[in-house]
Amino acid sequence: TFYADPNGLHVIEKAEPAGVDPDQGMFGVIMQIATWEGEAQESLQTIDPQQVGDVIALEIKE
Repeated sequence: TFYADPNGLHVIEKAEPAGVDPDQGMFGVIMQIATWEGEAQESLQTIDPQQVGDVIALEIKE
């Protein structure tokens, strides 16, 4: 899954948070992989992936 916002292009990657049992659910992190180029923001420039925000729960198992 990906999305674009005013900062650039992002993808959601699977994460395995430390201290969390994988049987508790599925978790992910949002990674920014590109930034807009120029004032008109008509093209993207790739960057080294960087995590944006905290780990998020994608699915919780009870």
